[in-house]
Amino acid sequence: MIFVCAMTMAQTNAYPLLPMPQNYKVTDKSFAMGKVKLSTPVLKSEWEAFIVNAGGELADKAAAEIKVELLPVIDGVKLNPDEAYRLSVSGKLIKIEAVTERGVYWALQTLRQLERKRERKVCLPVVRLWTGRLSESVALCRM
Repeated sequence: MIFVCAMTMAQTNAYPLLPMPQNYKVTDKSFAMGKVKLSTPVLKSEWEAFIVNAGGELADKAAAEIKVELLPVIDGVKLNPDEAYRLSVSGKLIKIEAVTERGVYWALQTLRQLERKRERKVCLPVVRLWTGRLSESVALCRM
């Protein structure tokens, strides 16, 4: 089991994510946590804690935004659609699309793994990823 976990980690780049997304791309740009507008139908207190713990500040009017949307389906996801999510981070917007609160939760956990401190701010890389289910090897690592 340790070998499987090590292999999963070795296949990633500078951001070893568990579970490994089905598809993702990271760029050299980043989203710097500062004043952030939050728009979410679920897990509001968890998102607020994420922002504050990352050194950000909630604001009704801010250039940066975290936007969570619940969708009826995510195209291309056949297995475990309740855990599926799409995550997109740009310079001013973090957008999460999920079918259920559970998918939103997993997107939040992925963002926590992407956090990097730069000087006195927490930064998130500009990234696009989506995941639909845990792979068997990653599921073993999570036991």
